[in-house]
Formats: sequence, structure tokens, C-alpha cells
Amino acid sequence: MRNGGSVRQRVLLSVVVALVLTACGGGGESTTTAPAATASAGPTATAAAGKLSTCVLTLEDVKRLTGVAFTEVDDKPDESSPNCGYRIPPDLGNFFYVNLDRYSGETAKSVFAKSKGPSALGPRRQEPTDLPGLGDEAFWYVPVPAGTSKEDEVRVEIRRGRDIIQINVRLIGLPQEKEFEAATKGAKEVLAKLPAD
Repeated sequence: MRNGGSVRQRVLLSVVVALVLTACGGGGESTTTAPAATASAGPTATAAAGKLSTCVLTLEDVKRLTGVAFTEVDDKPDESSPNCGYRIPPDLGNFFYVNLDRYSGETAKSVFAKSKGPSALGPRRQEPTDLPGLGDEAFWYVPVPAGTSKEDEVRVEIRRGRDIIQINVRLIGLPQEKEFEAATKGAKEVLAKLPAD
């Protein structure tokens, strides 16, 4: 009887330890946002199971580009449209997003050409302006803020081969020129680190 209870206690203890480790992030795969140490460990453009991550910039990279100390990386790898957000929770006003859409063959060219059209981008405060020297072709614009937000953001869209990459930057209280600078410099760094397909 005593040995049976001891075995049950060890099994119960093992289950409890496994649950605690999993809850604390010590085992299994985490589905929460990456902690700063992981995000700063070094950029990688590939994730598990063949999915592509666009979190190729570290928190330090984004701080250097924007002057804002972002504290959270939200990596959403996906096979067709991965995106990565750098934020300061719970404040979602400041952000730096990297989105990627991967198309087949010549589709990227036609999608990108249409994306500059008035119906594709929705309401804008500034019309698209070409950005030579980024990828195969690129432009930037300022959309009308969505929802209840009154703050502008700058968007840079780049086509490189069959990839369309979008960088969205909003830095509350800073001039639009700073957002534009952060978005274009960030786009160059993302292009350098994100593997071409």
C-alpha cells in the first residue's frame, strides 16, 4: 500500500511539474508574443513548419530606426501572408508593422500595379509617391486613419520578385518626416534580411 501511494505521488508530482513548466513557458511551443530577449537574439526569416516570419528586425533595430523603445514583438508567421508587429502594450498608438504577401509568377506585378489605384488603397491623405531604389518597384503614401484614430501613419509598399512587402509606421507626437524616414530605412533593412524567393 505504501509503495502504491508513493508511485501515485510521484506521477501526480510529475504531472504538476509538467503543467507548471508549460504555464511558465518552460516546455512546449509558446503561442504568446516573443519576449524581448528572444526578439533580440537575432533575426531569422524562417519559422517552424515551413512558415515564413517577417520578424527579421530586432527590437533594438526598430528602436534605432524610430527612436521609440518598442517592447513587444507580435510574430504571425503564415505561408501566404505573414506579418510582424512591434508595439508598446497596452498603447497600440505607436507601431511598426512588416507584412508580406507572396504571389505566384507574374501575379505580383499586376497586384502591385493595381494596389496604387484609388480603390485599392482606400481614402488617403497623400497620393502614392514612387520610391526608386527599393526592390523592383516601391511607393509610399499616407492613408486616412482608420476607426477612431486621428493619428497619421506612413505606409511603404515594395514589390521584389513575387513578394509584396508593406511597412506601416505610426509614431505619435513625431513629425510625418520621422515616420517616413523610419519606414524607408526599415524597408531597406527588411529587404536586406528577408530572403528573396
